[in-house]
Amino acid sequence: VTLTLPKVERVLGIGVSVRENTELVSFAMPALTAVANLLSSDCPRLATLSMPKLREALKVDIFDAPGFERLEFPELARVHEWIGLRANEALVSVSLPVLTRLGPPSPGRQAGLSMEDNPVFLTLDAPRLETIDANLRVARNGALDALTLPALATVGGGLTFLENPGLAEVSLA
Repeated sequence: VTLTLPKVERVLGIGVSVRENTELVSFAMPALTAVANLLSSDCPRLATLSMPKLREALKVDIFDAPGFERLEFPELARVHEWIGLRANEALVSVSLPVLTRLGPPSPGRQAGLSMEDNPVFLTLDAPRLETIDANLRVARNGALDALTLPALATVGGGLTFLENPGLAEVSLA
């Protein structure tokens, strides 16, 4: 099953939730530029998530998505709260080439980047990421051998690197 919403440009309020669709293999929103929350989970066959014009999001949460090998958000420049990538058994790479900031969050919220329990994860491409207003958490990514964020100058919360057995090099700015 393929789901395409070709003309939707903005989804505010709750946002876009793609969950528990056992037959969905592709989801596309080619005109989407802004979303409150982007959530994808429990879609075992979903291999393609296409939002090539997405520029701004409140949150991006991708978890328990065994079909994703690569996630690409070529225009995503700002995420106000967090990006969470958790328990994605086939996820190899994430590309965020124009992302510059995670935050500032809404009052009482956190802004951060969490990559956890992605056993074959190798590459995070975020060459322009300068600021994470809260936490950077990298945990239990078995294949990850290097993490390079060349523009990162500010982490407003904690830095956590936990049980990444192959992680030999971390370069933050």
